[in-house]
Amino acid sequence: MGMDGLAYWYKHGKIIEVQNSLHIKDIIENPKTFDMTKEHIEETYKKYNEKMGSEGKAREELMVEAMDKGWIRVRQSTTRQGVIWTVQFKDFAKQSKDLKGLIGCLLLEKKVMKKHDTLYLLSYDGKTREQYNDFYGRNIMTFLESLKKEKKVIVETVNKYKYFDY
Repeated sequence: MGMDGLAYWYKHGKIIEVQNSLHIKDIIENPKTFDMTKEHIEETYKKYNEKMGSEGKAREELMVEAMDKGWIRVRQSTTRQGVIWTVQFKDFAKQSKDLKGLIGCLLLEKKVMKKHDTLYLLSYDGKTREQYNDFYGRNIMTFLESLKKEKKVIVETVNKYKYFDY
């Protein structure tokens, strides 16, 4: 079992650091950013008879809904084998430019990701399941190289939630 570290939401060049690795808390506290309403979130938790913010079916449904709307979820954890980054999204083909921007930002700009860390790219529907690490001979730079045809993305760090006008 790993220890949770950094966490982010990312969409169209905007990266938001998640406090305490609680992605669902960000959705609950900032529904407009995720194109949801407080009422919708409350109804989703009621549907499953779960406490607001709890780890269950409602949380899963809301996270998938955010990813359906283009958000990419990022979580870092540390294990005995090293640092692992899990990146979850909806559609690799449609979001490859965003994925390149996200990984480029974390690796080259923020320098919180290292090229020897392990990167898991996972679409929530299971169609994409890729792993990048030195053990398999494909480090994270290999992923960026595979997307070199994609234009460079300028990433803006957002410190406060606000509604993003896309």
